[in-house]
Formats: sequence, structure tokens, C-alpha cells
Amino acid sequence: MPTKTVAADFASITAATGWNVIEVQNGNDPAQVKTALEKADELLGKGKPIFVCYYTTMGYGIPLMEEGSNTGSKNFHGSPLSEEEAKEALKALPPLEEVTVAYLPFFQAEKRRYEKGSVPTDIPLQFSTAKLGGYKRAITTEKGAARRDFGAVHLLNLMKMDSRIVVLHADLAGSGGFEKVEKELPHRCINVGVAEANMYMMAAGMRQTGLLPVTYTFATFGTNEARANARLIDINCGHTRCGVVHDCTHAGLSVGEDGETHQERNYLNIPLDHTQVWMTADSNQAAAMAERAMELIAEGHQSVYTFFPRDGHEQLKSPDGSVIYGPAYTFDGRADLIRGRGDTSDQVTVIATGIPVHAAVAVAEEFAKASKPIQVRVLNVACVRPIDSAAIVQAALETGHLIIVEDHHSEGGLATQVADIIADFSLPCSLRRLGVNHYFPSAPAKDLYLMAGIDKESIADAIQDEVRAEIRSGEEAFVTVMYELSHYLQLSRFRETVKPFIQKLLKEKKYMDSLREFWAMNECPKEKLPSNEDLKQKFS
Repeated sequence: MPTKTVAADFASITAATGWNVIEVQNGNDPAQVKTALEKADELLGKGKPIFVCYYTTMGYGIPLMEEGSNTGSKNFHGSPLSEEEAKEALKALPPLEEVTVAYLPFFQAEKRRYEKGSVPTDIPLQFSTAKLGGYKRAITTEKGAARRDFGAVHLLNLMKMDSRIVVLHADLAGSGGFEKVEKELPHRCINVGVAEANMYMMAAGMRQTGLLPVTYTFATFGTNEARANARLIDINCGHTRCGVVHDCTHAGLSVGEDGETHQERNYLNIPLDHTQVWMTADSNQAAAMAERAMELIAEGHQSVYTFFPRDGHEQLKSPDGSVIYGPAYTFDGRADLIRGRGDTSDQVTVIATGIPVHAAVAVAEEFAKASKPIQVRVLNVACVRPIDSAAIVQAALETGHLIIVEDHHSEGGLATQVADIIADFSLPCSLRRLGVNHYFPSAPAKDLYLMAGIDKESIADAIQDEVRAEIRSGEEAFVTVMYELSHYLQLSRFRETVKPFIQKLLKEKKYMDSLREFWAMNECPKEKLPSNEDLKQKFS
């Protein structure tokens, strides 16, 4: 029944839904608790779920705390006692020495029982596709939808080879391609229902027993309804092996007609210590992601969020027509050079993740064929956390212009990661951010991209604006960056991922010389600088 501190009648609500309900009137009485658990054991397998409802008193055994709990007059939960209350409470407690002596036999018996039948939970697992006999990665050249291919093709292929992989979904199997898993491996695909938070904790527990769990829901639910438990899993990953793959689809404006409630714009903003955040650009990259995700949670101390758009897409291809993410590709978190030469001849860099990568590639190809060509570098940043800061620093110093395009809010996502790198290392470059900075009405995804300004035409406009506004600071700017890099290398949160670029500076013959010469040529003559009056007019 409802109490002074809990208004809801949980037992009656649960009984009304058809559960077996056991109520324990004094949940502080071990005998009643034991009896209730024995009764619950008798009801197992009788066709109904079981709910044991304990009515407990906070501060049981200390009269002043019991009174506060039962009457609601004072809440001692997380509140320090006053000096007088502490004295009264201590008087109500039995002597510690007597309690310790009385408890010792029980403690010793429980210790023997635990040691005899202990269940290991910190279980290191091994996972390698090379050891999965008969496994072959599925590569396609046809148009597809990574959100479905990740489950229906890539994870299913791995599940057929490794019986430890299990899937839990929030009543959305078909949206992620998992209806095929349900059909072929029904006992390893669990419909948890609309209970995302529970699903995450169930998965973490499964990993502790030696399974490799994958959860699935929409991005808006996996990053909001379940976020608190994702955080708890992340904390525990620092102490034990409970990593989980969180598969989330329908991210950003790609949900199209589903409208504002499903437009999750902040899904990449997951700054946790032991959780990586990925966003694929096509189905073939998703295959490599699935393999790498299994490796990470097999080790166990990291979780992974994998995000996918709703809409379909072409597979990314090189200018010669071959797929970029072929059988030899390994997903290692590094940014991929999709277009451009990768040197100082590139005039601007478009840094994108997800579906916008395709629009960026189309724009780069058009500019390459224009009467006055613009050499555009396109980077696919599929691993947003931890980001490949070496690729960002290199692009900033080689091109001087960075344009971020993401189906995501410009705050907290890819643009914020890049801005942090620029700030940490005082990079002398421009930064333009194209993102989804407010909610939009229900409409086809293509129309929404246009409204938000992350479509092909908007990217082209941004590129033209950038190349007209050169950032020129000369050789001095380059030397400043070198000093800042060396100074902040140990302080920056990007210190590990920027190391490949440092090694390139130190080991690649004449690379630093070429960069210094490049920046020296960019010195702006003073006569070309705008006057103060010109600058003032910009504000009018």
C-alpha cells in the first residue's frame, strides 16, 4: 500500500498487470525476507513474472530515524545528522564489539560459501575474426542502408560464427535489421520491450558472465532514456569487464518524417571515460566496425556507441570506382582520406561524419572538374570519440581551412571536438561549422538537410567562402604552432591521438621544412591588409 514517503501503490499496479505479487510487510525483518524469497522460488516457472514488494523503514533500529521515515517529518537520506541527533543515534546502537562477535560466525560461513561457489565476473575474452573458421566479411557495391546491414548482415554473420554474441532490442528489431537475427537465431535475440535503461544493465550483466552483448534502439532513446545506465556501465568498465555495444539508429535529421521527438541532435555528445562513439559512412565500413566492436567488448573495459542514419546511401568509392572500405580495411579509429591529395596542394578540408560524407565527396568531385578547380580534401571521421587529432592538426596546417559537416548539433559533436583541438594547439586555421542547430518539422530527410544547411549546395557555398578568405600569418604562425604542440602535448586530452602527427614531423624527411616553407609563402603584405575603417564597416 502507499506510505508516507511513496505515493504509488506498486503492488496493486503490478498485480493488475497479471504478475504474481508477494508483499513483505516488514522488509527489515530477515525472517520475512527469507520467507518471501522461498515463496518466489515456488512460483518460478508457473507462467507469470514475480514481483516481491518490500515495505522497509529507512534508519531501521534508530527510533528518531524510524520516526522521520515513517511520518515523512524528516529525510535522513544523504543528510548529515546534527550533533544532538548523532548522540541520540549512537546511544540506540548496540556496542560494536558485541555486534562484531555475534556476526563473525555468519561472516565466516558466508565467506566459505562464496569461495566454494563463486561466479567469476571479471572475465577476459578473446575475439579475432581470423580465428572464426569460415567467416568472410560481406562487401557490397550496391546502394544500401548501414543501419540494417549492421544487424541483418554483419552482426548476423559474426553471430553464426561465435555463439557468445547476443542481441537485446527495445521492441524495434525490424528497424535495425534484427528481424533476420530473430528468425535465424531466435534464442539469441531478446526483445526487452520499451525498457532501454533495463536493457543496458541486462547487457552489462551478460558481459560479466562471458557473453558479448549488443543492444539496439533508436538514437533518441539510447542516448536519453538509457543514458544514466550507460554512464554507470562506463564507470564500472574502469573496474571490471562489462563493456557493451550500443547500436543506435535513426540519428539526426535522417529520421525524416518522424519529426522533432525523434530528431536526436546530440547523440555524439557522450564524453565518458571508457566509451567510444562511432558514426559510419556506409555499409562496408559498418562491417569493419562490427568486428572491431566485438574485439573491444571482448577485452571488456570499453563500451561502444555505434550510430547510423535512417536513410539509404551509396557505398563510398575511390575515383577509380573501387570500394574504399574493402576486405582489407581495418577500423582503427583513424580519419580516412576520402578525397584530396593529402598534402599542401589541398586548399580546404571538409571534415564530415555519417551521411554528410557523401555530399562532401560529390562537392569535391565537382570542384575538381570546375573551370577554376578547387582542391578539396574530404575526411571521414567515423570515430568521433576518441577523435583522430593527428589528422585534424595535419589538415589545419596543410590547408588552413576546416569545414565541419554533421547531421548533429554543432555543439557537443564533431565540430566541438575539432574546435577543442584547435584551441589546445593554437592552430592558425579557420573553422566553419555546418550542423543541425535547432529542431525541424516532419519532412523527407533530403529536404531537412537542405533546411539545416548540411546539403551539397551549402557545403559548396562554404568552400567558396573559405578559399576567398585566406588565413595568412606566415612563418611565425607555423613556429607558434610547433611551440604550442610541444608545450600542450602532455596537457591536452588529445595527447595520445596526436602522436602520429608528431612522429610524422620528426621522422618524415623534410616534412617540417615543407610546412615551414608553405607558411612562409603565406605571409600577407601589409599593403593588402584592410584599414580600420574597412574593419569598422564590417560591424555596421
